[in-house]
Amino acid sequence: MKLPALAAVSILGLILSGCVSDVPVTRQDITIVTTPADASCVFEREGQQIGTIASTPGTVNVTQTLDDITIKCDKAGFQQAHYLNHMDTSISAKDVAMGILTEPLGELTLGAYSPPSSAKYDSPVKITLIPLGTSSTIPTTSPTTPAAAALAPLPSNPSPNVTQVASLPPQSQLPSANPFAGQWLVSGKGAFGTSIGSYLWKIDVTGNTVSLTGEFGEATFKEGHVDGDRVTLLWTGIVDYTFEGKLVSPTRIEGQAHHFLGSADWWAEKQ
Repeated sequence: MKLPALAAVSILGLILSGCVSDVPVTRQDITIVTTPADASCVFEREGQQIGTIASTPGTVNVTQTLDDITIKCDKAGFQQAHYLNHMDTSISAKDVAMGILTEPLGELTLGAYSPPSSAKYDSPVKITLIPLGTSSTIPTTSPTTPAAAALAPLPSNPSPNVTQVASLPPQSQLPSANPFAGQWLVSGKGAFGTSIGSYLWKIDVTGNTVSLTGEFGEATFKEGHVDGDRVTLLWTGIVDYTFEGKLVSPTRIEGQAHHFLGSADWWAEKQ
């Protein structure tokens, strides 16, 4: 059974129980440190602004919920940076199953699965800003300048009728394509070794913003970003999923996919 279907069934059971308690309100500070400093940042959750920082480093006090916080930072001369701050509740599918077995029928409540006191959003959050004009792809040869001519050595005594073409810089000096860009075959395992299925994703990266073509169960891709060798992908639907992964080799990503009931291991192989 795929993870999306498993989570959806669990949520449906909670809704049909007709007895959902309130999650206790807890607050915490989130500190933002950018490189370079003196950037302005906005905190958003569920499409609503919940805080701002006029100049980094700075701190915002927020209410803890089960929803992710999107942090957007701006500075003149740099691309806008995004960070998806996820609070790991550390609740596994096994915990949920044990809760269902010990709760009296009809008395199962979300209160039993509220965030533990140790659960917090990431803080401090360190964000590296990328200068404007930084390319994430290798430039192609202009149609008016054939690659063979561009790479060929110039004659020592060129004819007056020959147009001289400057040679391209060595390959080592050309900017590299973002390592996350490309097609990835995604798989993973949830609690008790249950497979989440296999999916083919095509990822494009502009600056540090991710666009993705592909599917994950019944969920819809919302947004994503890269930060060095890490990537965060947000999917929305009946259940919201946050995929957090690290590039462990040029052709493999490993990480965890989180939803409000727990998490699952996932990995991707570059095709």
